[in-house]
Amino acid sequence: MAARYDFEREDGEIIEMLFPFGKCPPEITCPDGVKAHRLYAAPGIGWKAGQEPPSVLAQQREARTRDNINAGNRGRDSWRERLPKRVTP
Repeated sequence: MAARYDFEREDGEIIEMLFPFGKCPPEITCPDGVKAHRLYAAPGIGWKAGQEPPSVLAQQREARTRDNINAGNRGRDSWRERLPKRVTP
């Protein structure tokens, strides 16, 4: 499996090259003889819907739960004001 890696040429132009994971060199020479240095950033990996690994699904679930709890906390004062007060005789 290959990934796209960005390289910055000495003249400032940024080019993309495909290399296998873990086999990308830190420097390449372009066909026109200009050297290019690798820009160190994570390779772009995207998951299709329904094909995410369990670790990604767990992170999404935790984030969704945290967001729902925070939304409930933000609205607590609003819904408590609207609820009728219980009166016991």
